Amino acid sequence: MVCEPLRSIEQLLNWDPSQVSESLCSQVSLSDYAIARALEPRQRVLACHDFKGGYLSYEKQPNGKIGQAAELLASRREAFIFRHWVRTNCNYFVPICSFVDIFVYFSHHRVTIPPVCWIESAHRHGTLVLGTFIFEWEEAGRELVLAVMEESRRKRVARQLVHIAKTFGFEGWLFNFEVHLPSRQYVVLIGDLLKQTCDMMKDEIGQHAMVLWYDSVTVEGRLRWQNRLNEQNYYFFERCDGIFTNYHWHPNDVGLSQLSSNGRHFDVFTGIDVFGRGTFGGGGYQSYVAAQVAKQMGTSIALFAFGWTCEAQESGPHVEDNQFRFWEANTQSIGSVFPSRPLWVDLPLETFWETGYGRRSFVEGQQVASSKPYVNLRQQQLQPSYTRAHLYASSSHLCLDFLEISTDYGCGWNSGCSLFFRCKLKGAGWVVHTIAEADIWITKDLLHLRYWLKVSREQANVFTIGFVTSPEGNEGEQCTIAVPGNLSYPTLSNTFRMISCVGAQKPIATKESENIWLETNIQFHKEEWDKHLKDHSIRQVVLMILSSQLPEEEQQECLLTCHLGGIQMQQYNNQEIRSINNLIDS
Repeated sequence: MVCEPLRSIEQLLNWDPSQVSESLCSQVSLSDYAIARALEPRQRVLACHDFKGGYLSYEKQPNGKIGQAAELLASRREAFIFRHWVRTNCNYFVPICSFVDIFVYFSHHRVTIPPVCWIESAHRHGTLVLGTFIFEWEEAGRELVLAVMEESRRKRVARQLVHIAKTFGFEGWLFNFEVHLPSRQYVVLIGDLLKQTCDMMKDEIGQHAMVLWYDSVTVEGRLRWQNRLNEQNYYFFERCDGIFTNYHWHPNDVGLSQLSSNGRHFDVFTGIDVFGRGTFGGGGYQSYVAAQVAKQMGTSIALFAFGWTCEAQESGPHVEDNQFRFWEANTQSIGSVFPSRPLWVDLPLETFWETGYGRRSFVEGQQVASSKPYVNLRQQQLQPSYTRAHLYASSSHLCLDFLEISTDYGCGWNSGCSLFFRCKLKGAGWVVHTIAEADIWITKDLLHLRYWLKVSREQANVFTIGFVTSPEGNEGEQCTIAVPGNLSYPTLSNTFRMISCVGAQKPIATKESENIWLETNIQFHKEEWDKHLKDHSIRQVVLMILSSQLPEEEQQECLLTCHLGGIQMQQYNNQEIRSINNLIDS
């Protein structure tokens, strides 16, 4: 079976959950942390998918595409692999990341059910997922009238929408009704359907469930986009969780939306068309200009058709670079505008950086001989908090020429890729680069960190994983970098805390003579942690690069490289520790 939309109200009313294959339903739920954040009153980022009409071949199939078909999809820019759920800034003292809070899968079919690959990928990154319930053009208007005319039918439509969301495992709906209504009577009926669906969703799925209204039909039943919240669409706004405004607004309209919201300004999602059709600032790479207006006025934002970075040729020849420029690049990007959230929160945690696309597969560092190219967003694992700037570096004896991070699809540990770090340093010192924003508390007796690095034999001691920490309630103050104390690093500065730990590195044989995979296991005991960092949480997981570990003659100018294949983190109570001691000893 494949994931498909419903093309009519009749199909919706006849939809039967017993006919749905389990392979099309999400097996990944939102974490408790993500649900709690969804209920917080704050500005949010909504990203509305509208890529090549939706329901592309690799999305519809629960296991994506394999072989030559997958390679063609990627080379022709017909597969949109979105990875930028989270972004981190390079400001060391105040960790900032921008992110997608809500993902809407959009198409022009009556009931757009999000494919399971998008639901699971979004949930892994703490993002809510909505489908679309849409009526467009005259024929759809007649169908809408029939759908809402009778109370029993409205209730059945609402119940079916709730059952679909619950069966497939997503959180809500965007109502997009772009039709003229025969009379004002139908405004009341549609308002009733909207409220019933919203109430039922919260009863069945939880208070974090969401139903949004698109700015289209007015309280008079006319199809007239208002481009803001006002008395013409407030009737619908007060019957659901928020409004997605049309894109043809002036900055004054955003301020008026805020004033009209009756204190619910975070529930106003100011629309931004990334293709630039009537959008303030012009869309494209200038979409951040419109986002800044919404930020200043106190509303949330809704980015429409953010697949522009892949779909539009004018965005540039390299899709991954295009996405970075749109979401991440310094102060001129969407990611620079909105506030922070951690990505790594719940333990146990494991990622090998799988993106959902690969040219080949790797198991324990070795290429699987029978592996073929694939596109399967469902396989996507936790992604790093992307930035291409270093987080922090020593300055007294070190000159950082450059530091680059990229995804290498020709090397992996247990996936189709790895993170490749490359930097050029002059002198003895260190550089810290963010891997992920976090909010991890050591609540048990032991924290076990395990990771895999591929390095040259000469640079085996240059790279290590560490943590940026800060005390509870003082996230904006200067942080501390916690590093394993058993690895014989010299005292680097007062910024660092050497935490006594149990650690071991194990080289793993490869076919290459110059480069080796190193598996590193480190155990931090809570007692030792609390001696140095009591009441500190882990705010970032970082890669540390230490040129001071090289022979003195090589420190004058050195090119340092490594592949980070994956990371695992877990906490244990004392009674559980024996079960993992063999791993360290081996």
